[in-house]
Amino acid sequence: MLAGDGSDGWAAVGGAAGPGGIQPASCDLIADSSALQGIGQISRRADSLYDEQSYSDAYALLDAAPRTADTLWRKARVCKELGDAAKASGQKQREKELVLEGFQLAEAALELDDSNFGCHKWYAILTSLVSEFEGTK
Repeated sequence: MLAGDGSDGWAAVGGAAGPGGIQPASCDLIADSSALQGIGQISRRADSLYDEQSYSDAYALLDAAPRTADTLWRKARVCKELGDAAKASGQKQREKELVLEGFQLAEAALELDDSNFGCHKWYAILTSLVSEFEGTK
């Protein structure tokens, strides 16, 4: 594999600017990279809010974020915590709504990336919680 032969995501563009005339094969690669950096920042901020127990703020941040496996499992995790808070304040119906929302989010995260540990972890946790409401049938 040689830089510029197209097999590495780069393409030689006859005489184009750039070292050795090599430019990205697709501007999409650059856009994807920027998007991934943005998702990384959102994930780190959501993790900080979660650690600070600012669950409502984390939920709002993740609600506005693009739907990726990482943002979805984090939002599922926040739903579980908000559900625990609802349970502690006697709001059983609100707890159920949040647990079911979290389960759906974890399920969607798994569909996007079934090799992501966080997706599996929160899917399992929320599956257990859903079974408390709906049984195991």
